[in-house]
Amino acid sequence: MITPGTGPPDGPHAAFEFEDLEAFACGCVAARFRVLPWSGHLLRIEARGPYCPFESHEPGAIVGLGIRSDALSTDDGAGPPPDETDQ
Repeated sequence: MITPGTGPPDGPHAAFEFEDLEAFACGCVAARFRVLPWSGHLLRIEARGPYCPFESHEPGAIVGLGIRSDALSTDDGAGPPPDETDQ
């Protein structure tokens, strides 16, 4: 059932934006998505390799979730504040 205010995943209120595909050494392929509106990322298995030994590598499984470290940076180039005990 479609309820008011919901739309397709690729609509104007999409929560994820596709970035790229990533091949794992085990033969699995994962898709990396950017989490909107934050600067986070999600890594989801899209295809399982024929000889993959990892049980968690099932298609649709989320194998990574996090935020980019540069999104947390507040470095403005000024450096750390001076230590008041050194004066």
